Amino acid sequence: MRYSKTSKPLLGFLGVCILAYPLAGCTFETLVGAGGYAWYKKNYAPDDINLTEKNYAAADYLTQQADDYIGEYELIKVRPLTSTDAPQLTSELARVIPAQVGTRLAQLGYRMDLSEVVHESDESFYTSPEKNREPKHILTGTYKQGKDALEVSLRMVETSDKRIIGAFEYQIPYSRALRAMSQPEAQIFVVEQPSSSAQ
Repeated sequence: MRYSKTSKPLLGFLGVCILAYPLAGCTFETLVGAGGYAWYKKNYAPDDINLTEKNYAAADYLTQQADDYIGEYELIKVRPLTSTDAPQLTSELARVIPAQVGTRLAQLGYRMDLSEVVHESDESFYTSPEKNREPKHILTGTYKQGKDALEVSLRMVETSDKRIIGAFEYQIPYSRALRAMSQPEAQIFVVEQPSSSAQ
C-alpha cells in the first residue's frame, strides 16, 4: 500500500528528526576534524547529495502528477535515459539517474522493474520476478549537457496508448563525478570487410 501524498513529507521530516537525534551536539565535522570535513565536502558530499537528492525530489514530483493514473499493483518499467546530444551513445549517467528515481518510487510503494538500469550484481532488483511481467507504465526520459548543469527531462508513459501521465524537467549542477558519469561509454563496432571480387 502506497503512502498518501500528505503523509510523504511528514514521514520524511520525522525520519530526519529520528536520525539526527542521537547525534545532537556531535557534528560530523567534530567526528572527522576540520581537515577531514573539508575533504569530505569537496570530494564526496557535492556528488552524492546533489545527484541523489535531486533525483529523489524528481520522483516525488512525478508521483504528484501520475499517482491517480497508476493502479496499486500496476508495474512501472524503468529504462535508461537518452542523450539528446548523441542518442546513439550511452553513459553511466543514463542508468544512474533513472535507477535512483525508480528506487525512490519503490520506497514510496510503487511496483518497479529496474532490471534495465541496475547492475546484474544487484540481485535485489535484477533478479526480481517483476521483470518478467508486462509493464503498464514506462519511466524514461532524456538528458542534455548544458554549460553549467545537466538538463534532465523525465516522463511517465502508459504503454497501452503512449499517453504521458507525468513529466518533470530539472537541472543538476555539475560536479566532478557527474561530469565523469556523463561521458559516453566506449562501444565496440564490428566493421565487415568488403569481399574481394573474383579474379
